[in-house]
Parts: sequence; C-alpha cells; structure tokens
Amino acid sequence: MKPLKLPSRSLLRSIFNAVGILIALIILGVGVLTVLPSTNRNDSVDFVTRADPASGPVAQSDFYIYLPIVSSVPTGWSSQTSGVTNLLYGVGCENSGQNCMAVGLGIILKTSNGGSSWSPVTPSIAGLDLKDVSCPTATRCVAVGKSSSNTGLILVTTNAGSSWSKFGQSYLMSSVDCISSDECVAVGHESEARFTYNGGSSWQSGPLGNTHLHGVDCLSSRTCWMVGDGGRVIGTYPNAGGSGGIGVIPKKDLLLNEGKSLLSISCVKQEMCVTVGQIGKIFQTTNTGGSWSARSSGTGVTLPGVSCPDAAFCYAVGDNGTILISSNGGSSWFPDDSPTTTNLKAIDCFGSTTCLAVGANGTILQRQ
Repeated sequence: MKPLKLPSRSLLRSIFNAVGILIALIILGVGVLTVLPSTNRNDSVDFVTRADPASGPVAQSDFYIYLPIVSSVPTGWSSQTSGVTNLLYGVGCENSGQNCMAVGLGIILKTSNGGSSWSPVTPSIAGLDLKDVSCPTATRCVAVGKSSSNTGLILVTTNAGSSWSKFGQSYLMSSVDCISSDECVAVGHESEARFTYNGGSSWQSGPLGNTHLHGVDCLSSRTCWMVGDGGRVIGTYPNAGGSGGIGVIPKKDLLLNEGKSLLSISCVKQEMCVTVGQIGKIFQTTNTGGSWSARSSGTGVTLPGVSCPDAAFCYAVGDNGTILISSNGGSSWFPDDSPTTTNLKAIDCFGSTTCLAVGANGTILQRQ
C-alpha cells in the first residue's frame, strides 16, 4: 500500500483563506439583514439608484446597503405644558432659574423646577390683567398690570404665591424689575414709575414724563433703563433730592420711524443695553446711552421681549413664534429654532443657553 499523500502547504493555505472569506461574507449578509426593513405582503422597500448616495444608501459595487440613520437632537427650545390657554404676557425667574412665575390675562402660574411643570397661584381679583412679573427670590415676586376697573395694579407675594398684597395705581403698570428682595421698580402709562425699597410693603411715586413706558431693567440701586412710546429711552441714577430718590440721565429719545414703540430692554451693565420693539426694531448702546445703534433683526414683526443673560448672549422673542439669538452682545442677530408659530410676548434668561419664553394660548417655551 502506498503511503497517504497529504495536501501541500500552499493548498491548505488556499483552503483556509477560502473558508475565512466565506465566513466574512456570511457575517456581512447577517448584518445587512438586520438593518434592512422587514417586508410582508403589505410592505415594500424601494431601492433607488442614486448618483450621489451620501445622504441615502451607501454604494457598494452594483448594490446598496441601507445603514441605520443616527440623528442627535441638539439642546434648544421645547414646548412645556402650562395647563391653561390664557394669554401670557410676562415671565420672571429668581437667579437659579428654578423658581419662576408667568403672568397674563386672568392668570398667575408658578414653577419650582425651571419650567418643566406649572401650577396656578392666581388671586381672586376681577378683571385681572397682568403684564409682567419679577422674582428676586424663590418666594418673593412682584407682578404688575391692571384690574377690571381699568386702574393700575401692583401685586406682591412673599410666600411663592400662596397670598398676595394688592396696591392700586392710577395708571396701568406695564413692567417691573427687582434687583434685590428689597428694591423693585415698576413703570407704566403716562411715564409713571413706582419704587419700593422695603420689599414692596410701600411704593414711592416718580413720574418721568407723559409717555407710556413699556419696559424697565435695573442694574443696581436706583440705576435703571426704561423704554416706551415713540422710542423713548430714560436712564436713572441715585439722587437723594430727586423724586423717588432718583435722578434722570438726559433723555435719549430714539424717535423710531412712524412713531413706533420700544417694548423691552435688557442690560448687562449700565453702559451696555439692548432694546427691542415694534416692526422688528433692535437698538444697542455700549456707551451708557450716549448713542444707540440700530441692529438688523431680519424681521418686521413686533418684538415685545428681550433678555441678555451675559455680555455675549441675548435672546429676543416676537410674533409668529419668532425667536432671535445674538452671541456678540446684540450686535448681530440670527433666527433661533422655534417650536411654535404662536405670538410670543416675553422672555427671561438665567444662563447663556437657559431661558423661558411665554405667549398666546398659554404657550410656555423652555430652552436648555
């Protein structure tokens, strides 16, 4: 009997290589099946030849392999459930951004988790119509507006809305800003300004002219900027001999085209402010109101709210769900993705990218 002749080493190597290739093809086939859509009698999958497959199937010789699409959702604006359909005019948060209130037509809402959930804390006042709110602490807030008698109104709570103190005013109050638990400034029609230095227990009067004021932002004691009809801009500073203990910086009227109004202002510091208003107007000062430069908003809608949380970022909101963002202190503006087309009325930011905005139909938007 002849001895058994074993295959040569080269033949064995070829066999092993062939087996390896076969195993690789089987694995590849299983992978393709796991990512292909399943089909049955009622399902169909279309494999369409494309000249540029970069955004669809990946070309492999004469056939296509469909790979799963992985998309990441960037942080940004999202709609929150308010539980109401009331028109919301104002929103304000204490510094941490966790405890906030939103106010509007016949409603006051509060949140203690940054806006993720809301509950009503509305006092029983006929015809309640609130335009703005400011919360210097987690429990103390001041809201302003009017009541059914069409007279002005200031409301103060020291227990997160469980109860409210009511202060009647001669004119509708449009905006309020508290720089501490003791000091707040409210402004309204006929250039009425109200100041409190004891947490809202009493209010002093400080009339500043005869035009309606719509927005106020304060930076330190008795140091504020106010804006209103016809492009009116008023700056105040401490002055013991002045009405309400303030003095007025020589007026810096902008006199917008067609007599349009400025509706909101936000300042990082006394010399650096941004104000917005009707017909998409945005103005910026970097020299304590010595001059105001018009900035392009890219829109003609009314912008009733602006908030600049730091020297870089500013946000503005307006009609049709408009949200604008600036990353250079208000010098240039670009659209920010908005999840709504509802008219937005106010915004409050408490971080470079963390904000709350409110508007019609109980709309509350949260940016994280």
